[in-house]
Amino acid sequence: MTAGLATAQNRTNNNAAVAAARGQVQRAQQLLNVAQLRVEATWKADPNYLATVKEQEEARRAFNIERDRVIDSLRGNPEIADMKKSFDEADVDVREAQQSASATQPNARPDTLAPTTAQVSAAQDKLNHKMQLRKVVTDAILADPAAARAKARLDKANVEMQAMTLQHKAVLLNDPDYKSALDQLTQARAQLTEAAGNNNP
Repeated sequence: MTAGLATAQNRTNNNAAVAAARGQVQRAQQLLNVAQLRVEATWKADPNYLATVKEQEEARRAFNIERDRVIDSLRGNPEIADMKKSFDEADVDVREAQQSASATQPNARPDTLAPTTAQVSAAQDKLNHKMQLRKVVTDAILADPAAARAKARLDKANVEMQAMTLQHKAVLLNDPDYKSALDQLTQARAQLTEAAGNNNP
């Protein structure tokens, strides 16, 4: 066999190895997905999980109602109006700084342009005004008894949901089928990397 034919045969063999390795990766990924869906279906049917979801949703709705009520009460506040005006002006400054920067390099893609000093300054100013407004609203919510209770309820529901999510993740990671599929996927990916490397000496 000539050197040229041998090289072509090796390339064909390597291509076949890559294709086979990719097939193994796909099959392992499918097994992993099946195991994950099975475990998720089990814990999503758990009464404790369903109760936690319901409480979180109800707590969020209750908080949104109280938050909106507090925000509505602030709309006539002259100090809030001035802060909102300053935020809107800062937003305009950000857009003008962006337009000015783009005008200096009209042919450049916007995502390739380094931010100018004016852009950084305008963005920081806008962020400062946004944080000031947010603090006023947060302070008003905490000062309102009904809104504060609703926020505490939502915070508690969120913590409980986070804890339950971590518990379910631990169950998933210790599921035998999931662990087996994950090992297979890891091995298949390693084989694919090796096969691809052999195909590109």
